[in-house]
Amino acid sequence: MPAIIAVGVEIDDSAPGYREFLENLNDSAVHVDIGIHPVSGEEMVVIASTHEFGTAEAGKNHNIEIPARPFIRSTVDERQDVYKVAATRIWQKIMDQELTPFEGLSLMGQMVEMDIRRKIVTLREPINAPSTIARKGSDNPLIDTGAMVNSIRYAVKTEKENVLEMSKEGSYTP
Repeated sequence: MPAIIAVGVEIDDSAPGYREFLENLNDSAVHVDIGIHPVSGEEMVVIASTHEFGTAEAGKNHNIEIPARPFIRSTVDERQDVYKVAATRIWQKIMDQELTPFEGLSLMGQMVEMDIRRKIVTLREPINAPSTIARKGSDNPLIDTGAMVNSIRYAVKTEKENVLEMSKEGSYTP
């Protein structure tokens, strides 16, 4: 998955230093991907996608319906104003050379990563089926072993998709 998050930050391309800044990016950090990354394994990507979007074809016989429980999209929708303010402040600090692009993207990645993890832990609807609650011993729809919440990570990347930094797996235990 990682989900693509676009935060509407208006950038004045006539600002002093803007053109030089763009010319010097080269292999510098240019974006951050936040979500479940392939390093967490294909099974985890499938599990997260299934919960994010839902499916009518789960289980051994592909006959179990799992409702959508969007934890990435809903987090971004609910927090978009906060992310826009943070991104604007970070961009200004980058332009003022108080932060590097790498540092700014890392800060945004940390913020969104923690928000998504919090959403996974606190999301309660749609509820699990009674049989699922009995099997898990819990009514938290997105927490079973803690593997999915711990797999939420951010990766700061270059224009060529080279990973400059990836956050560590979490340590949540249900």
